Formats: sequence, C-alpha cells, structure tokens
Amino acid sequence: MRSSSIVVALVASAVLAGCTRDAPPTSQLSESPTPSVTATPSVQPTKKPSAKPSAKPSAKPTPKPTPPKPTPPTPTPPKPTPAPGTVLTAKGAYLEVSEDENLTQPDFENGCEAHDPDLTQVSCGVHKLAGGTVTWVAGYEDHTLPGEPRYVIRVYKRLANGTDSMTHVGFGDPGTWAEGQGRVGSLTGQANDSLVVFVTFRGSGTLKGYDLLTWRAGGAGPVLRAHRGEISHGQFFVRTKGYISGYEADYSDGAPNCCPTSWKHENVYWDGSAFRLRYFSNVKEPPAS
Repeated sequence: MRSSSIVVALVASAVLAGCTRDAPPTSQLSESPTPSVTATPSVQPTKKPSAKPSAKPSAKPTPKPTPPKPTPPTPTPPKPTPAPGTVLTAKGAYLEVSEDENLTQPDFENGCEAHDPDLTQVSCGVHKLAGGTVTWVAGYEDHTLPGEPRYVIRVYKRLANGTDSMTHVGFGDPGTWAEGQGRVGSLTGQANDSLVVFVTFRGSGTLKGYDLLTWRAGGAGPVLRAHRGEISHGQFFVRTKGYISGYEADYSDGAPNCCPTSWKHENVYWDGSAFRLRYFSNVKEPPAS
C-alpha cells in the first residue's frame, strides 16, 4: 500500500517536470498577439408593417357644365369704294324706244341719205357694232304744213333678212334742234360697242348734249344707257381709250358769252355696270380734237 502511493507521487512529479520544460517563456507569451474578436451584430427581427385599413376613395365633385362661348358676330365685309363720279341714267334722253318698227329696205346704191325719204337735209351713218349693224338718220320732216318742221333722229338695227327695223327715235320741237350726229365708240370693253348720238341746239350759247346707246356682242339690239344733258358751248370727243371727254364754257368770272376764259373739263366712262360723269380741273381752252 505504501509502495503504491510512492509510485503515484513519482509519476505526478514527472508529469509536472515535463510540463514545465515545454512551456514557452513568459516574454514569448506576452509578445503573441491577442486575436481580435469581431462582434456579431444582433439581428433585429423584421417587423411586418401593420396593415392600415384601406381608405374609401373620396367622391369627386360633379364638374359644373362650362357655358358655351358666345358666337362672335360675323364681320361685315367692307363696302367697296364707289367709282368716282355721278351715275348717268337715260332720264331726259333725246331718244325714246320706237313703237313703230318702220321697216325699211336699205338703199345700197344711194346710201343712207336715201334711207328715209320723208326727211330733208339729212345726216346719216351706217356702222358695224359689236352686236350688229346700226343705221342712224337725222333730218327735218318734209311736209307742207305751215311753220318750221321738226328735227328728227332715227336709229335702226339690221335684221337677219337685211331689213332695217327702227329701235329709237327722237323729235326736236320746231326751232330747237339744229343738228344731230352719230359717233361710234368702244366704251364698255368691246370694240365698237357704243353709238353716241349728239344733239346741237340753236342759239348763241351753242348748247350740246348726247345720248349713249350700246349694242354688245350677243345683244338683241341697241340699248339706251345714258343721257348727258346739254352744256354751254359744249365740245365732246369720243376717245379711243374708252371714254368721252367734254368741255363746257365757264362764265363764273363774268367773261362775255363770246369769249370764255376757262372751260370745265369732264369725262364720261363705263364703270362695269353704268356710265359715270366725272369732273376735273378747269382748263384754259379745249383741245383741237
């Protein structure tokens, strides 16, 4: 029993001696780095969002109806600027529409002078207008009645059969008309579409005026369009540019009847639907032609 205790004590001493030899020096132990310990973050449990009660959609207000925009008034188109001058009408014309055709066969051998054998001191003319052929005849009635005869102007149109049919006629009281004359013009936009019939009055003032007839292509016959009343010492010219120029003696300065020192100047022209009379500045004297 005692020997067993001695053996156990010897073994324990040997074990302690071996442990002491294998242990490293204290200095080596102090120089060994101390391993760092990484802290593990704590994981928080994920919170589920609390379910909110769904809000009921608010009712949208009913929109008020938009009143219709007032319709703007239709703009009134500007009125066209009227052509200058005064419109001439047929009022007071020397000629009038003839109620009698007075059918006449032209005398081509003796000319228009023999057209109306009941007239004397005849002036006449035959013209090809845009719409057809016209004949005008002016002269004194040939009769044996006492007193001076009337002066007559007649206008005819040529029919398809070659006969002349009277369309217009004018009568001057005895002692009033001195002469009648016809002139052709291109006044409404077509070549030779107009016949101007001038009437000269007796007297020292030499009053003169005219009627305007047109016969355009496709028309049935001459149409009386306008009348230019007589003017003192009237001088008129049918211009090739499509108008009639006129000159009237002006006595506003007290000049004697024989010798006016100034003349009123006018033009008559076609505005597309009517003839117009337009005045211009006075001139010292009329042109020669």
